Amino acid sequence: LLVTQPDQFPSEFGVKPKTYKGKATAKDVKDGKAAEAGQEIEKPWNGNALICKHQMAVWKSEGITILTESQRDEAMGMGDSIRKHPLAMRLIDGGRYELSLVWNDPATGLLCKARLDCYKNGVIGDWKSTSKPIHGSGMMREAAAFKYYIQQQHYEQGCIHTGLYDGEPDFGFFFVRKKP
Repeated sequence: LLVTQPDQFPSEFGVKPKTYKGKATAKDVKDGKAAEAGQEIEKPWNGNALICKHQMAVWKSEGITILTESQRDEAMGMGDSIRKHPLAMRLIDGGRYELSLVWNDPATGLLCKARLDCYKNGVIGDWKSTSKPIHGSGMMREAAAFKYYIQQQHYEQGCIHTGLYDGEPDFGFFFVRKKP
């Protein structure tokens, strides 16, 4: 989403607050965090606190995914990196994003599914995040270690068997580091 439609990110993702307003307990008074029990104070966000659980449920019902600040910053950095890549942008501009494919494998009859990150004019683009250096042989080792060639073949077969592309589609992995 941060690559293809960054303007939609704020409506679908939020950042987990660092604190919430809650009632001070006797322990808070003892620890010097409040003058008296029952007083409203800022407390560290706690997923076990009822008010925090309630707020998370509200966000979930609204379809908002909550990230930590570091997750959001990491995702935004990766989106920025991909958008700065000229070849990736040629694929993104006018492409179809998060395209779901469903077909029956002709050899086995099994139901197959794939979700392409991006597709445009017979070219499949797939974004891969990594924490390792991504130049030269590093990309090849990463692709081999995670068996991305299997995913590539599956996606290509999906394009062929759904009639999305007549022929052998081209495929491009776009590696982006999680942190610069």
